[in-house]
Formats: sequence, C-alpha cells, structure tokens
Amino acid sequence: MHTFEVTVDAFILSICTVFLATVICVTWLIATRHTKRASVARQSRPAGAGQTPLSVQETDANGVCDGSTKSYDTSPSIRASAPARILRSESVDAAKKSFARPPPSECWLQKPLLLVPEDYAKCTVRGQARFNSEEPFEFETPLFSGVCLCRFRDLEPPADARSAECGERLKAYFHKRKRTFQVVIQGQFKREVRVDAVITGHEFFAPLVNIPGSFILKPILRAFRAMSRTIDVRIFGPRPCVYASLGGTAQAISVDAQGSEPDVTSIEGIVENCARLGGAFAKSRGVSVKKRKKMLSNVKIARNFSFNTGDVYTFDCFQHVFVPHSYRLNLGFRSVELARHLNHQPAQIMAKTLCGEYVYCFSLWHEKLLESTTTA
Repeated sequence: MHTFEVTVDAFILSICTVFLATVICVTWLIATRHTKRASVARQSRPAGAGQTPLSVQETDANGVCDGSTKSYDTSPSIRASAPARILRSESVDAAKKSFARPPPSECWLQKPLLLVPEDYAKCTVRGQARFNSEEPFEFETPLFSGVCLCRFRDLEPPADARSAECGERLKAYFHKRKRTFQVVIQGQFKREVRVDAVITGHEFFAPLVNIPGSFILKPILRAFRAMSRTIDVRIFGPRPCVYASLGGTAQAISVDAQGSEPDVTSIEGIVENCARLGGAFAKSRGVSVKKRKKMLSNVKIARNFSFNTGDVYTFDCFQHVFVPHSYRLNLGFRSVELARHLNHQPAQIMAKTLCGEYVYCFSLWHEKLLESTTTA
C-alpha cells in the first residue's frame, strides 16, 4: 500500500513537472515573438512616437495659440499623422535648437555655475543673469517681460554684490528649510494665454547617456505620472524632456494689479494670492496652495483660466530634489550625478507655451558639464 502511494505521488509529480516545463516553453515563445514584433514596430514607427496621445495647442496662421486643443494618436502600431509629426518638433524648429556653448569656466564670475539666457528662446537679459545677489535681473521674451531672482543654497554671493547683508539674507532664507534653491519670476504677459497652455520643466536636444534600461525606469516614471496628472516625462529618445503645468507646480502664485505686486526679495517668500484669476479663486475663502495645484494640474479646469496682459504675475518655484552647487539629484534613497547623464547639456529654468513660445528660459551650466566634455 505504501509503495502504491509513492508510485502515485511520483506519477503526479512527473505530470506537474511536464506541465510546468510546457508553460515555461510557451511563455518563452510568446515573449520571443512579442520582442520581435516590438522591434519591428520600433523600426517602422516615426522617431519620437510616444505611447500616449499627443495633446497640443492649435495655432492660427500667425503661429499664435487660438485656445483650442487637439489630440493626435501616436500609438506605435499606427503611423503618426502629419500634424503630429510636425508638432512633435514644436513650433520653434527643434532641429535648429541647441544650447550655446558657454565660455571657459575661467571666465565665470560665480563658479561653479553659470546662468545663461538662451538665444533659441529669444530670451534677452538687461545686464547679466546672476544668482545669490539679492537683486532681481530684468529679462524679456516675445511673450513676457519681467524680473527673475535666483537663490542657490551653499553658494556665495557675487563678489560685487551691492548689499553688504547679501550673505546674511541668503542664510536667513534657507535657515530651517529643506529647499536647495528658489527661483522667483515676476512680470506681465504681452498676450493673453490660457493657464493650461503654459508648461515648465527641462528639455534636451540630444539623447541622455549612461541611463538604466527602460525596464528599470518605466515603473519609476509611471509613479511620477501618477503623482501629477500633467507631468510629461520622456527619458528615452533623441529629445528627452520633463514637462509639467506651471500653474500646477509653482509653490506660490500671486496675481496683483500693477503697482501692488509683492517684493520678490522677501526672505519669508511669496504669499499665495490668486483671487484675480477669478472663478473659485475669487471667493471670500480663497483657494489653498494644495487645492490650486490640484485644480490647475487638471487641464479641464485650467483651461477656464487665463494669464492676462493687465495683471502682474509672480511665480515662486523652489524644491529640494535638485542641488545646484553639486549638480546632483537628491532622491532620498540615492544621489544621482547629473553631469554623467546629461550628455554635456545644461538643466534649465524655463517655461513656455504648448505652441513653443517661451515665457522665460535660462540655462544653468556647471563646471562638471565642461569636464565631462573634455574627458569624453
């Protein structure tokens, strides 16, 4: 009886083994076939085709946003339409966009960083773009005119800073705060623009290098997209970028009548004040920063609000992930050396419309980017 039970157990085990082996073989064959099909699809689809519909602002005959939005299917299995292929390179011809090479670092007045307005964005500066000076510099683009104030942690003020208290003000601003930098933009739009049409982030015109495989990064990117409904992260491909809604990501926004705008050099920071946007923002109780971010990150809601030409807009942007002085990303569980991956390209302080018109655009170079160029 015992021998019979052992024989039956052995028979069942052998069947299970054969079944498991069959499943493994079938799974391997399916995976192989899928890989081949994916490879063929990648070779046949146009460069830069994404996996999600591409939503863009329509332009009129003069290239100006008319406020309407269209989505074009860029599925890998379908050849993208002509409008999608054109708009993927943006209104400003992406093939002609490139970062101007900075002068040798020996000429930089605030090493290890250099802040440069970009010609391709038609961004001009009166005087010099500087940081940690406690004095905003004036800038202008065809769409916006205003001032910019930059504070970077653990970096000294410029040697010719006018204020003797400049260093103390910087220490006071960062005291007991995790943030590693602050950028305040204040000014007026030259043409009315819908809030959902203005994005901020980083863009690059050559592929990133030394990055992990997509099977590692894609789950992380999906997590980022889950945190913000408007974030657009494209790490792979010839023109990587990270875009998000300016209205939905700025840490504080103040909309004021001309002459009543806040002091951009305030150590306490900018106080949220969006009542002049109208709608829910104009109610007596107002809207909290958290709710404003949620509302303006939703395209269906944000499209009901506009940046007009009469008010003065102040955008206070700061965070603790990007560390300017070391040019690293602090992810908490790991610190990432950016220069190793950016392929000699700088990060930016930038905002633009979905049509490709820039609100402001400054490249932030670090000596490490030049070192990687010489050692490459």
